[in-house]
Amino acid sequence: MGKNEVKKCLDRLSERLINEKGMTNIGTAIWRLDKSQDLMIKQTVGEFLSQPENQSGDWYIDGGWGGPPGPVMVHWDPLFKQWISFGFPPWEENVERWNRIREDVWNKQK
Repeated sequence: MGKNEVKKCLDRLSERLINEKGMTNIGTAIWRLDKSQDLMIKQTVGEFLSQPENQSGDWYIDGGWGGPPGPVMVHWDPLFKQWISFGFPPWEENVERWNRIREDVWNKQK
């Protein structure tokens, strides 16, 4: 993946989330909801999410900021080939908002 492609896939994420490294000597917790992948990464969230093998579905990220509000949820959108952040829980409102935006863009492309 070229440098421009990496930047594009992260465009909809905040710089703070992209650069998150978690707690010193521990890293960042990142997992799938079904726990099929439950990791502690020692790289930035942006580096992890930029790897093609990680670009699918949803990831839940906890950089060790502790306690509520909980982990950040990011979603890979295959139409735009970008990560979308749904922020902290509850995620439903942000998911619904993104689905409306996505539908509008899709309809305009037809």
